[in-house]
Amino acid sequence: MINDQDGNGPLIDREFFQSLAEVRSAGLLDFRSLELPNWCAGCGYYGLLHAFTRALADLRLDPDHLVVVSDYGCSGWLPFFMNCYGFQTAHGRAVPVAGGVKMTRPDLTVVAVSGDGGALGAGLGHLAHAIRRNVAMCCLLLDNGRRGLMRGQASPATPTGEMTPMHPYGQSELPLNPLVLALDSGASFVARGYAGDPDGLARVIREALGFRGFSLVVAVCPCVTFDHGRLTYEALRGKWAEIDAGHDPCNLQAALALARSETWSRGIFYRQARPTWEDAQREIMAKALSVTGPA
Repeated sequence: MINDQDGNGPLIDREFFQSLAEVRSAGLLDFRSLELPNWCAGCGYYGLLHAFTRALADLRLDPDHLVVVSDYGCSGWLPFFMNCYGFQTAHGRAVPVAGGVKMTRPDLTVVAVSGDGGALGAGLGHLAHAIRRNVAMCCLLLDNGRRGLMRGQASPATPTGEMTPMHPYGQSELPLNPLVLALDSGASFVARGYAGDPDGLARVIREALGFRGFSLVVAVCPCVTFDHGRLTYEALRGKWAEIDAGHDPCNLQAALALARSETWSRGIFYRQARPTWEDAQREIMAKALSVTGPA
């Protein structure tokens, strides 16, 4: 043990250094910057950040070839806490900017990070078009049913009738289901995980990062400041169910049925490879050159 200078007892236990050595050897610190996260204590984003860095370390990706593009809002801070190239955009613009990076530099691993407010609100049109184009990138949609930096205002994913600090009598609009939206838009990879289970979430993110095409991971991240009822750790305890091993991830109708059910399923809903945007552009260019010849 290490004692303080006044001899008042142990300051840091040897187990701390042992744990730190294990974290270093696992490669987790390779993707973390010196900036410490400043989210609210207990925020689900801590679990998401750990799961994300765990997945990156497991895949042994090169931080110099990783770009994380974030939205505005609480999720917008994530690139600041990571050791890679980062870009914080305007509200709802994480997906199109990330798509532009990937189209320009297809050799890079590109990840868009957005809350449910940004991705399903101001960024809804961008999300749907990136999905149908099948840009080879990953999108982490952090779902807490709130717009955190707007003092807990309802997001497009907040259920009808749910009360928030901005809707004391309940919000009146129908919610969007990001899983169904992605599947109906032609997504080739759709999954869901839970920040309260960072190891399970890391496995899902790892599969998404290794998939060639647009991959969407909905990560349920409790907001401990503005949600004290529905998406809390206590309310979700015991409700999660792993997607059955007999589920066929290539069956779109089965994936849609699972996404529409009220069961809190986690895992891979759908995975079906199809040509990416880059593949399509390469094919179009080849056709054009066959007619016109090289310049």
